[in-house]
Amino acid sequence: MMGVMPSETDLSALAHTYAGVRTRVSGGNAVLAPWGEVDHGSVPYLYGALSGLAAETESVVLDMAAVTFMDTAGLHFLECLRDYGRQHRIPVETVNWTHQPRRMLTTARGVVPVPLPDAERP
Repeated sequence: MMGVMPSETDLSALAHTYAGVRTRVSGGNAVLAPWGEVDHGSVPYLYGALSGLAAETESVVLDMAAVTFMDTAGLHFLECLRDYGRQHRIPVETVNWTHQPRRMLTTARGVVPVPLPDAERP
């Protein structure tokens, strides 16, 4: 008897001791949930998670709830995420911004174009 494919798959990436990313895929919807610090040392995990998504992915959500710090590497990843959505013609969105990463977006507004919906909410 063949096994039933679970409706939600956890594709956890490797993580550094201070940061990482958990990827959950349910149907065609992917949630990338980084934790800890999103900086030059940890952002490669986000790029790896994004590039590892199946071609059938229908949407991507970046859940920032567990991010304690973000630097310019995180801003560049947001641009990459936006471009991924455009290239694959799928919606991308960010949710659950914490204080310091949101402040980084506010500071960078006008310098780094990051037109993601949740980033604009007060």
